[in-house]
Amino acid sequence: MYIIPYSLYLTSLISNIIFGKGNTCGSIRLKRNERNSWTVITTKEWIVGKIKESRAKDYINPFRSMVYDSEEEMNNVVGLFSGNSFIKQQQDELKKFKSSVNVTMKKFTLPVSK
Repeated sequence: MYIIPYSLYLTSLISNIIFGKGNTCGSIRLKRNERNSWTVITTKEWIVGKIKESRAKDYINPFRSMVYDSEEEMNNVVGLFSGNSFIKQQQDELKKFKSSVNVTMKKFTLPVSK
């Protein structure tokens, strides 16, 4: 659903950097971090981590689990945490995203922002 707008945003961001419009796009500034990766990757990793944390609350928060008589009933209603399809989908998208960004960045020599 959001893949095309996000792809267009990333394309715009990268082209602004490459074609001399500076290293900013809106209020986002790209810098290499200690691991030599780009903040767009770090941001996507953060989002996926927060998704996982949010879904974990359904299983560990006593106020959310008190409506069920047992853990078995809760698993029947909300499913197993380890089998959550949304989390798996986001983790798969993260892997593809990292690969896509790395391939794109290798095609261009980008100046390192200080």
